[in-house]
Amino acid sequence: MATRADFIIDQSSTFSTNIDLSQSDGTLLQLNSPGGALYTASGAIRKSHSTGVIQNFTCATTDQSPNQDKLTISLTGAQTKAIKAGVYVYDVNIVRNSDSHTTRVLEGQVEFTPSVVNPPDSAIFSGIGVDYASSPNAGNFSVNDTPYRP
Repeated sequence: MATRADFIIDQSSTFSTNIDLSQSDGTLLQLNSPGGALYTASGAIRKSHSTGVIQNFTCATTDQSPNQDKLTISLTGAQTKAIKAGVYVYDVNIVRNSDSHTTRVLEGQVEFTPSVVNPPDSAIFSGIGVDYASSPNAGNFSVNDTPYRP
């Protein structure tokens, strides 16, 4: 079972968040090694679970050995501007490159809120860090820079 996190993203805003992954025993999950990537990540947004993909997240892993590797998902201002205001569903998966084992690490709803001015690009949408409870199958996850609206 994946960890659940819901996001609110303003249209035309750049969105980015880090996902910290650890194994069920609490040890770090290394996404990369000196020899290359151990896992590949992907994420998608849909209007509902049974519809086509509206937008894919850009997913990037950063090797920070011996510390925790980072998984970052992001959308550009142009991508968020192109999505109609409303509530959508999303998920993020990692695939172990050695055997193609797939694990859903994060899922939830994302709400895109309309912009009055609708500029082409805004500053990075940042907020507060929230730690989410661990999932017995997927490990412990921290979601940093979760959307925050005052």
